[in-house]
Amino acid sequence: YKDGLYIKNPIEYTLNRFGYRSKYSDIPNTDYILVLGCSNTFGTGLHEEHRYSNLLEDFYNIPVINISFPGGSQNLIRDNIFQLFVSRYRLPKLVVIQWPNPFRLTFNYTMLGPWTVRRNESKWFVDSLECIDAFSKTAKHQVDKLLEKLDIPCIDFSLKGSDKDIDIVDVGRDRDHGGIETNNKIFEYIKKRNDAL
Repeated sequence: YKDGLYIKNPIEYTLNRFGYRSKYSDIPNTDYILVLGCSNTFGTGLHEEHRYSNLLEDFYNIPVINISFPGGSQNLIRDNIFQLFVSRYRLPKLVVIQWPNPFRLTFNYTMLGPWTVRRNESKWFVDSLECIDAFSKTAKHQVDKLLEKLDIPCIDFSLKGSDKDIDIVDVGRDRDHGGIETNNKIFEYIKKRNDAL
């Protein structure tokens, strides 16, 4: 990156007691924003201060709880939201979701997809993709309905494969995930959508 930023400043991944890259280990008793996604929102290949979740916290001056997980899936996002909402914790003021690839399933933090088992039968592969996609659509629908019922605003987007795409314009240190400019673009998108709420 510019002026050798990633070379001069190695990236450290500090995780809280739950395994999330968040400075918060508990839900605050004040207003907060909840952010969910996969490795792009986790900030793989980025310093923490360059993630869009950190930019949101700095701009709005309220805690942003980032519970994203590398390799995360749409059903993991649903499960994490359900777990939080059935707890006695305070509910978020806003939820931001970066929807991962719909062809992923997560079971106890183990990502499964049609690529994990190779078979010669192409029909099995196609059927598996359709099944996983349908399961992901159901998980997304459940999240949408729950947030609607609880009257919690949600800003969602995808980096690939949906009508709410945000283009990856640069890459992080790993040369695979969205970089600093991409996270700035995501931040501006969320800010613009939030201002319209």
